[in-house]
Amino acid sequence: METNGLEIEIKNLTIKAGKTAILNNLSLKVKKGEFITLLGRNGSGKTTVLKSILGITKPASGSVEIAGTALTGAAIRAMRLKTGYVPQYFSSENDFPITSGDVIAMGKNRKQAAIWAREMKLENTVDRPFGSLSGGEKQKVMLAMALSREPELLLLDEPNLNLDISAYRNFIALVEKLKSRLNLTVIYVTHLTGHIPKSCLRIVVMKDGEIIMDGPKNKILKNKNIERIIYG
Repeated sequence: METNGLEIEIKNLTIKAGKTAILNNLSLKVKKGEFITLLGRNGSGKTTVLKSILGITKPASGSVEIAGTALTGAAIRAMRLKTGYVPQYFSSENDFPITSGDVIAMGKNRKQAAIWAREMKLENTVDRPFGSLSGGEKQKVMLAMALSREPELLLLDEPNLNLDISAYRNFIALVEKLKSRLNLTVIYVTHLTGHIPKSCLRIVVMKDGEIIMDGPKNKILKNKNIERIIYG
């Protein structure tokens, strides 16, 4: 499988919870095949950006366009078919009757689900309860589910949560390999400056629902005040 990636353009987007703006007049453009990181402390609006791209959240104003098409009605459904999403959490009790194989197959393409289970060496987990897997195994299962949709866009929301350093590095190495091979557009979310993937060349820094910095990774991370800017 090889894709062409998806171009995303968010224009003056405001999303509110009651009277509080979660995103405030936010604009962002992501090119086809680009790998960007949304960086910011918890509550800065990063996850809401992903949900707006998925059409989950309803904007108070502004718009989201995917490949030049505004996200409304059928366009949302069509876009979701082209998007792989790995959320922060997807859990179940150890004895809940859903297996790793069941989760991967949620990607809707069972042939691709079987291919990605083999690709990620998950064959020995497909009959095990999803809740019994390690953190690293769960993340790989979620990634396999996302990729079984044959996506052009991959959204990764804090994949470092609940992973030790070794498991996280292995997961990111796999993502980078697949991004290069499949030419995916990737948006990666994290609150940690030390967890930016090597192949990500652009960082978008968010704070209080707004973009406060946007530029090359090396330039932003070399800013000696970056920690204060983000977390202060």
